[in-house]
Amino acid sequence: MKLTQSTGKVEKEIKEFLLTYKKPKSSSAMATADAAAEPTEEQIAAAEAQAVAQMEELDNRRLIKQTTSKKLQALFSKKQFIALPTTADTFTKSLQIQPSELECESCKGGKYSSWDINEVFNLIYAKMNDGEEYYALQYYGDQKVAGLPYGLVFNESSASECKTKFARYNAQLYQTTVEVDANTSSALTVVSFKMDNRFVRLEFGNQYLTRVLVSNKEQ
Repeated sequence: MKLTQSTGKVEKEIKEFLLTYKKPKSSSAMATADAAAEPTEEQIAAAEAQAVAQMEELDNRRLIKQTTSKKLQALFSKKQFIALPTTADTFTKSLQIQPSELECESCKGGKYSSWDINEVFNLIYAKMNDGEEYYALQYYGDQKVAGLPYGLVFNESSASECKTKFARYNAQLYQTTVEVDANTSSALTVVSFKMDNRFVRLEFGNQYLTRVLVSNKEQ
């Protein structure tokens, strides 16, 4: 095969073509699509502000100290949720606090029991006329508080963490709403699952665990 030496003419033409070549303008439809795909300055600013807010929230949460409640430890001394059926006396003996007996038309005996604990917890226990039995523990504070079974921490455990923690019980994570008053409702994240003969409902009122409800019937 005969090899010929390049004169450089072709290379020169290619170089000139590349230097002078201009990309053809997009059609109006393509231009519109390209513009739509690119975020606006307002969208970029909003995303940056959201990222800053999230970082500030994480920094603030790192400053919140975690404590352990002796009352919660006493209540869940067996490191598990209290089994049902039970009685109000079970809670009274563990907490060493006398409950208030509040009126309730749909409760057996017309009343249910309520314990106020360390000014930041409230526990209620009720047996309903339809056979339902449940207890619910609510946290109203702003600290991280341990003492619950299974490593749960009030104002620290998140819904996604709890869904993973109780995956073996087919835990379900979903959003619902609760009534704040007659005219207002707010969003609530819930993780629920069945453990043995108990139905457990974990509520996350501020993105972190704020309420635990255990019942003999599905909520």
